[in-house]
Amino acid sequence: MLEQDWFVNASEIDRIVIDQDKGMWVDIKHEMDTGDWERYQDSMLQIEAENVAAQNGNRAQRRMNSRRNNDAEAPGVKISSGNLELMVMNVVNWSGPSAFTLSVAKKLKLEHSQAIVDAIEERNSAGNPLVTSAELSQNMNPS
Repeated sequence: MLEQDWFVNASEIDRIVIDQDKGMWVDIKHEMDTGDWERYQDSMLQIEAENVAAQNGNRAQRRMNSRRNNDAEAPGVKISSGNLELMVMNVVNWSGPSAFTLSVAKKLKLEHSQAIVDAIEERNSAGNPLVTSAELSQNMNPS
């Protein structure tokens, strides 16, 4: 048995062309590893916990969240979404003017961020521990 049978090859990346004419592209991880999935799942659990706290009217939690986020968003809701987390975890390089960070990802045009997220999901659907086997089977064998 080879090491490559056990581990994700972190040096394997895929270039996604966003706009060929404008030279717009992103390089993403070919496959997410277990650590990436844990980080993603943790971020989604934090979002859910903060949403529940907001719905329950926990004023102290809302004040703490608004101070931490320092943005005018709904109280108790973490600013970043799952798609933002996915992009930040997976984009390793891009043709943009600065490093690809959460604040940069938030400012992308929706059509560009959707193209990036679609490419990430396409490459990781079979290994996504957050997708149930029924969902995976349906995605692989559409009716």
